[in-house]
Amino acid sequence: MAPALPIKFTELLQLTSAPVNVDQQSIGFNSCTLESDSFICVREKKNDAAQPEVIIIDLKNNNNVMRRPIKADSAIMHWTKQVIALKAQQRTLQIFDLGAKAKLKSTTMNEDVVFWKWFSETSLGLVTETAVYHWDVFDPNQPAPVEVFKRNQNLVGCQIINYRVGDDGKWMVVIGITQQQGRVVGAMQLYSRDRGISQAIEGHAAAFGTLRLEASPADTKLFTFAVRTATGAKLHIVEVDHQSSNPVFAKKAVDVYFPAEAVNDFPVAMQVSQKYSIIYLVTKYGFIHLYDLETGTCIFMNRISSETIFITASDSESSGIVGINRKGQVLSVAVDETTIIPYLLQNPANSSLAVKLASRAGLPGADNLYAQQFDQLLSSGNYGEAAKIAANSPRGFLRTAQTIERFKSLPAVPGQLSVILQYFGMLLDKGTLNKHETLELVRPVLAQQRKHLLEKWLKENKLDCSEELGDVVRPHDLNLALSIYLRANVSPKVVAALAETGQFEKILPYATQAGYQPDYVQLLQNIVRINPEKGAEFATQLANNEGGSLVDIERVVDVFQAQGMVQPATAFLLDALKDNKPEQGHLQTRLLEMNLINAPQVADAILGNDMFSHYDRPRIAQLCEQAGLFQRALEHYDDPEAIKRVMINIVATPNFSQDWLTTFFGRLSLEQSLDCLDAMLKSNIRQNLGAVVQIATKYSDLLGPTRLIDLFEKYKTAEGLFYYLGSIVNLSEDPDVNFKYIEAATKMSQFTEVERICRDSRPLLLIDAVASTQHHYSSSKLRTESLRRSDQKSGHCPFSARSSFLGLSWTAPSKMASKASNILEYVVGQVWSLLTLTPARRQNPIFNMILSTRDVVEQILADSLLVFAPGLLDVVRSPTPPSVAYFKSLPTDVTKHWAVYLLVLEKPGCGPKIYIGSGTGELRGVVTRFYHYDNKTHLPRYIQHALDDGYMIVHKGLLCWCPIPTATNRFVVRAIFLAVEAVFSIVLCAMRHQQRHRGIPSLGPWAREDVQYDGCCTHSSIAEYIPGQTDALTPEQTVAKEVEMKHRRLQQKQIYVTNTRDTKKYFCDICQSTFTYSNELVKHKATKKHINNAAGVIRVVKAPGYDKWASKNIASRKHHCSIYFFNPEKVKNFLKEAKLTEQLPLIIVCDRFNFIHDLVLYLYQNQQFKSIEVYVQRVNPARTPAVVGGLLDVDCDESIIKNLLQTVNPASIPIDELVAEVESRNRLKLLLPFLEATLAAGNQQQAVYNALAKIYIDSNNNPEKFLKENDNYDPLTVGKYCEKRDPNLAYIAYRKGQNDLELVNITNENSMFKAQSRYILERADRELWSFVLSHNNIHRRSVVDQVISTAVPESTEPDKVSVAVASFLQADLPGELIELLEKIVLEPSPFSDNENLQNLLILTATKADKARVMDYIHRLDAYNAPDIANICIEVGLFEEAFEVYKKINDHKNAANVLVEHVVSIDRAQEYAERVELPEVWSRVAKAQLDGLRVTDSIASYIRAEDPSNYNEVIEIATHAGKDEDLIKFLRMARKTLREPPIDTALAFAFARTDQLSELEDFLRGTNVADIEESGDKAYAEGYHQAAKIFYSSISNWAKLATTLVHLEDYQAAVECARKANNIKVWKQVNAACVDKKEFRLAQICGLNLIVDAEELQGLVKQYERNGYFDELIALLEQGLGLERAHMGMFTELGIALSRYHPDRVMEHLKLFWGRINIPKMIRACEEAHLWPELVFLYCHYDEWDNAALAMMERAADAWEHHSFKDIVVKVANLEIYYRALSFYLQQQPSLLTDLLQALTPRIDVNRVVKMFEKSDNIPLIKPFLLNVQSQNKKTVNSAINDLLIEEEDYKTLRDSVENYDNYDPVELAQRLEHHDLVFFRQIAANIYRKNKRWEKSIALSKQDKLFKDAIETAAMSGKSDVVDELLRYFVDIGSRECYVGMLYACYDLIPVATVMEISWRHGLTDYTMPFMINYLAQQSSTIEMLKKDNEERKSREKSQETDESSTPILGGNRLMITAGPGGRTSPAPFAQTNGFAPQQTGYSNF
Repeated sequence: MAPALPIKFTELLQLTSAPVNVDQQSIGFNSCTLESDSFICVREKKNDAAQPEVIIIDLKNNNNVMRRPIKADSAIMHWTKQVIALKAQQRTLQIFDLGAKAKLKSTTMNEDVVFWKWFSETSLGLVTETAVYHWDVFDPNQPAPVEVFKRNQNLVGCQIINYRVGDDGKWMVVIGITQQQGRVVGAMQLYSRDRGISQAIEGHAAAFGTLRLEASPADTKLFTFAVRTATGAKLHIVEVDHQSSNPVFAKKAVDVYFPAEAVNDFPVAMQVSQKYSIIYLVTKYGFIHLYDLETGTCIFMNRISSETIFITASDSESSGIVGINRKGQVLSVAVDETTIIPYLLQNPANSSLAVKLASRAGLPGADNLYAQQFDQLLSSGNYGEAAKIAANSPRGFLRTAQTIERFKSLPAVPGQLSVILQYFGMLLDKGTLNKHETLELVRPVLAQQRKHLLEKWLKENKLDCSEELGDVVRPHDLNLALSIYLRANVSPKVVAALAETGQFEKILPYATQAGYQPDYVQLLQNIVRINPEKGAEFATQLANNEGGSLVDIERVVDVFQAQGMVQPATAFLLDALKDNKPEQGHLQTRLLEMNLINAPQVADAILGNDMFSHYDRPRIAQLCEQAGLFQRALEHYDDPEAIKRVMINIVATPNFSQDWLTTFFGRLSLEQSLDCLDAMLKSNIRQNLGAVVQIATKYSDLLGPTRLIDLFEKYKTAEGLFYYLGSIVNLSEDPDVNFKYIEAATKMSQFTEVERICRDSRPLLLIDAVASTQHHYSSSKLRTESLRRSDQKSGHCPFSARSSFLGLSWTAPSKMASKASNILEYVVGQVWSLLTLTPARRQNPIFNMILSTRDVVEQILADSLLVFAPGLLDVVRSPTPPSVAYFKSLPTDVTKHWAVYLLVLEKPGCGPKIYIGSGTGELRGVVTRFYHYDNKTHLPRYIQHALDDGYMIVHKGLLCWCPIPTATNRFVVRAIFLAVEAVFSIVLCAMRHQQRHRGIPSLGPWAREDVQYDGCCTHSSIAEYIPGQTDALTPEQTVAKEVEMKHRRLQQKQIYVTNTRDTKKYFCDICQSTFTYSNELVKHKATKKHINNAAGVIRVVKAPGYDKWASKNIASRKHHCSIYFFNPEKVKNFLKEAKLTEQLPLIIVCDRFNFIHDLVLYLYQNQQFKSIEVYVQRVNPARTPAVVGGLLDVDCDESIIKNLLQTVNPASIPIDELVAEVESRNRLKLLLPFLEATLAAGNQQQAVYNALAKIYIDSNNNPEKFLKENDNYDPLTVGKYCEKRDPNLAYIAYRKGQNDLELVNITNENSMFKAQSRYILERADRELWSFVLSHNNIHRRSVVDQVISTAVPESTEPDKVSVAVASFLQADLPGELIELLEKIVLEPSPFSDNENLQNLLILTATKADKARVMDYIHRLDAYNAPDIANICIEVGLFEEAFEVYKKINDHKNAANVLVEHVVSIDRAQEYAERVELPEVWSRVAKAQLDGLRVTDSIASYIRAEDPSNYNEVIEIATHAGKDEDLIKFLRMARKTLREPPIDTALAFAFARTDQLSELEDFLRGTNVADIEESGDKAYAEGYHQAAKIFYSSISNWAKLATTLVHLEDYQAAVECARKANNIKVWKQVNAACVDKKEFRLAQICGLNLIVDAEELQGLVKQYERNGYFDELIALLEQGLGLERAHMGMFTELGIALSRYHPDRVMEHLKLFWGRINIPKMIRACEEAHLWPELVFLYCHYDEWDNAALAMMERAADAWEHHSFKDIVVKVANLEIYYRALSFYLQQQPSLLTDLLQALTPRIDVNRVVKMFEKSDNIPLIKPFLLNVQSQNKKTVNSAINDLLIEEEDYKTLRDSVENYDNYDPVELAQRLEHHDLVFFRQIAANIYRKNKRWEKSIALSKQDKLFKDAIETAAMSGKSDVVDELLRYFVDIGSRECYVGMLYACYDLIPVATVMEISWRHGLTDYTMPFMINYLAQQSSTIEMLKKDNEERKSREKSQETDESSTPILGGNRLMITAGPGGRTSPAPFAQTNGFAPQQTGYSNF
């Protein structure tokens, strides 16, 4: 059997197979990189259309494949990290961290990087054309690579294949190769960094390594390299950086063997294994060499790959090498530790190497050799060397207790250290001692008080820490022993030592770390007795363990209570029960009971903190009541009667808290609350009234004002009713509440309140129903607080119900982050600020209910296990806003969590955007939300807009996240997530920039303009609906929410009404009316009023003073409609009936609700004139008009009214209203004295002048003068007043006020058109002109006539006339405009010669009256002729345009009009003949050419002598066939032009006209024609003779040859083709010759084609398509002899032969198989069914698998046994072996054994056996089974055993079971024990005995009377009971011989007493006597020996006592290992210290 190889060879991966599937062409030196055994990096591009990508295979992660679309030229992975280095365009370098998805560094080099490599964990080595650089990619201080050294000249022109750096970075080597003289030459540059010098070396591969030489204190640095020169190959090993303390390393230069066939092989890679100090050398041809680093000895060499291994790397353990070959195999080679030493020992010359290697690397295999050397050295007295052998033994197998004892027993050599000390010194130098060595060394050290040595050794890890060592040290130093116990992991003793030293706080962490579980309760009892305080702390640690409590909490409490320690017990329980778990309810009860009995105040504090919720509440309630804690009792009672019992007297308690009682009522139901309030009033109304009022106030909305009013009225307490209603009246919309309050205030004589309510009662502006609930798992009963917050519009700091109620202060956002200690605290503060500062209308009221206090917010956030993104607190603390880069760094883990996420959107050229949202899906959390973004569904509005605008979502990061909560907690956690989302949206400026505030508070620390991104969020998320809120609310909470929403809708409605009216959103311009809703505006537009206004003058103009009048009405609420919370009619009547002494409340009500008439009537009837004066003077002077109207209605005396007016300040009276009131009653003159007095007093109100104007007009008191001279009245108002009275006065007023539309209306209605026309012209207002000239104006004609006839002729102002003309033009009145312009231009006027007006006149005529245009052209001269001509052309007046051009002598444009517009070429030709101008002839010629009148056109061009348009003339004439005319034109053109197109066209015209002689003359002359182009045209059109002339003139042989083919001159064509030597020409000539069957000429052409591989295939198809097979074969055979013959020719010839001459294929293959494309030929043979040839090809292509399969599949034609045997052993697919066996089994069973013999080393024997067992053909392979039985495989042994049993071959079977034990012994023995033959049963007994089933074996032997076997079995068992049983059996059957045999064989197992008993009982004394004699003799000898030993021991002890009393412990030496200052120095080999300094120790002798 072949010896086992010293290496382990493994294929780790096949890159071309699944799952990697790398393209074969991507596996090469430039595209595949391997930097370590962790990653392979392949750069792949499938085809030209595919995108390049980088494939990364993680070899350490189950070959995980990562694919990245990277377009780099090169990519290399870091050794161990997911860091990739990319190189693009040879100069751009980038480093990326794939795990963190971040770029680490990038740089651009100044020159190309030709090679790069990771040479350390942090740095890259870069080799350029001139230098070598290093780049530390993890050093932020090194942004770019640093040059290390320049490249040497010896590397010029070399391909760099490797770069190596020593471990210390001091030595570098660059390796390159180049092709020289037919071989690959290696060149290296070795560089020393310290010396700064380089050395040029010839070499192919190199590496650095270190080696620890014998007796060397430090490692020796070595440089090894291999080179193959023309004369041989060498491996060199040299030392670099020699250290003086080390021995000199001798240089090594050893031969490297290369096989004879590997002529061109050379080393390509080298790695040094530091673990084994072995050099791995790999060659190009796949050979691997192993050399010893120290000696250079070759250990092993073999071929491991048939393909080139182009890249290698060492493995992570530095034990082997990993490489990749060109087939994509990833191969691993490492030393086989189990076989390398035996392998070396096979060669005696390598014995010393094997010993060194085994010692150095701790390898097995040389143990016997070491043991022999050790024994020999000891025997020869060479103890020092023996100690060295033992210390350096492999794996320390000689470092045993026996060795120490042997050294201790050796005699000491005088003057030297004892051997044991030398031994320990060597061990300490070598490393760590084992357990026994440590104990042997430490005991004497401690005995001599040398503890510091022990500490030093422990620090250096020289000792093996064990429990025994700790026990030895403990009496000397407990802390040191603790350290040893810790290292030895002796947990019980560590815990005991920690407790003993008082380090209680370290016990629990250690136990957790060590996984040790001590008896904590017992330990706690001991600690409590020693130190109670520490005991409490320790108990707390035990209970708070992260994995759960480590002790039974109840037992801990028992421990404390047993010691009477209530306070520690309380502290412990408070901490242990902080999680408030249901299963701890009894402990919570126990804690509260303990403190309610002993310390009630502590219990009160515990209950006040609301820490527990699972205790026995009824029990605690009773104890609280007994302890006087009534508030706590009420909190815990559920019995209504008990609650009422405690509550009726709680107010009288000393510590009563009204706030608490009020809050407590929030727990009760409505009925319970009312019952308790009733009981409190009933029991003691005076004592409890205040509390009841406050409670009623607090819960008024829930309890209902009606029921509470009934409750107070039940006990007739007007006081309580007044105070209760007074607290809610401002917030209530119940009319009864307001009215009852007015009644109660009246009864309490609180008239001021009556007045206030009457004055201030209005709709509620803001109400906030805050539901203060406990935590989400507490009681579901409602706690509601209705708190008022001030309106956010007030401008003051908003008042928060939460902050005022809880006594908290608001912190500015800029300071909140700095004050927060962690991110959670910051978020809590910001959430609370958001909820506090956001107006109620801007948030969902549910937030007020469930997030009622800051503590609730903090508790929910803490319980939700919220985790925040790293660095978030630093971001919000930063003075500058965060960058988009930070947002992109947010984590992206989207496992099943709820999260607040942030999106980053980017678009090239635009600023980034962010969006913040939350994902709270019930099943997948934020994953669902991210899925929507990925699929672009359910997107927020502005995210969708951004995506539509071209933005892309580039990052989805998480700001915070938590596990998906349970179903019971989802609602509150979802609410808190919405609040956190809103906070981050505001703080991080993710809101869209809006003009309006929208009630969102400012929480962010930065200004919005400082942020460099835009936000996409539109609103605060706390305004959103919370999913599940309907189901989560209790009925009481639902009621509170509906109340809040009702108030909010009312408030929003009022805001909406105000906004729409203020902004005039729904405003009618025509009627000047404002509406609240759009439907009102729609209805208004359908009214008759609107229609009439629209049909009249378009819009109604407001009268003067309208705006002021309207504002006063609004201020006085004259026409105001609102909602009031009391019935004004009812209140008015009540106040009338009350007969109050002060009428102010009644006045206020009537004033507010417009009961002015009723008020005036009431006061007038009651003669309360003073009250009327008070009303108009003090209350509301603006109501004076209504009061005056009321007094006039009751027919009051005018004097009283005049006197009343005199008492009122005129400035406060709305004069317009007053005038309207009086005017409506036709009493206007009544106001004349008042108005004149007002005017005299200096009041300049416009309304005063308006009223005076009306009075003067009505009285005809010279009104015209007043209207013209006075400027203070409102012209619009007065004009309106005058319209029906005197239109002229109205015209004066409107003209004064420039009221255009009103003036137009009045003049139209009264036919005042002349005045209107003058006003319009004077105003010069385009808008007014537009209105007047509108087609809707029925008076337009009249106005236009007056403008033309009167206004314009009278005007002398050009500007105003221009406005009029422009207005006519704009109104589209061309007829009227012409009339106006003729009036101005044609008739004498100042504007007659105006160019613009003349232009306008003609222009207008072209549009309105074209017949006048020609007349205007002739009559006018000042117009712009070119512009007018163009306009005429545009409108189709071509003759007029022609006349204009003729008038100004523009002949060219005139001709152009005739040609292009009149379209008359004949008229144009006549015009050209008349003017006789060249430019005109050119224009006519171009027109003729466009009309295809070619001959005329050419004639015109010749007449114009204009050749400029030669291109178009040539093209059209050529297409028209006018070659003769064209020749004339071209000859004319050549007179002035020398252009290639002209000469080319002329030459081609000669060719077309068959003027060949002229053509030849032309070509011989001077010309610039493109002759080749002309030849191509002639060739294309079939003028081959002309083409021949063209091509001949320029010697274009290629095209000439083609032309000759068409002329059928083949011989000349071939000659030309030979001159051209062009593939295309050869193809054309060849095709033509083949078509004409000129095969000789075709072969000449074909031989020039087939040498081009690209043309071969087409040529073959051409011949085959025409059926010329023999000619094709002849052509290919002729071509094989050519110098340029290539593989394709041989292949195509083979394919042709396989198709047409298959009998010649094998001969062809045998001759040329090396030059054939074998895969292609294989396909051809398969198609032709040439099976022997197919097998031949497979074999020569190394496709052994396919060859074997082909032979089996086509056995009849291709199979041959010997060939098949040679092939099948080379296949790679192991399955073919078994298929071959099946094939032989079916086809050739006689040859099966021969095949198995060949396949034995390669097949799986077990599988073969199973395969033949399945087919029941085991006998066929018996020789094979016997041959492989030496492998001792179970399947083989079982098959052979079954076969032998079947054959009854018991001898062979016995040998089988004895020699091969790998089978099922029980099963086999059970089969054999029932066999008919005794021999088989004997084998079964032996099997039982072998497997120690003694009883079964003996029973079977006794059955067959094989007593000898039974006795042997009993003796082998070693069991006394088995022997005793068998002995008694022989006595029982009377077998004396067997009895004696038992005594002899089992002598040591039979007790003497048993033998004597049996002998005495059965009379066997004679048979027993030999046994007894031997026993007594042995006993006597033993006693004698013990006696002698005892005497010797006593003698030695006595002598030792004498010696110890007189000598030092170590005998003659005073030191432990080395001699001290006063003694002898240590021997030279041990002169160095061994872990301690030389000093006196007193170390005793061993």
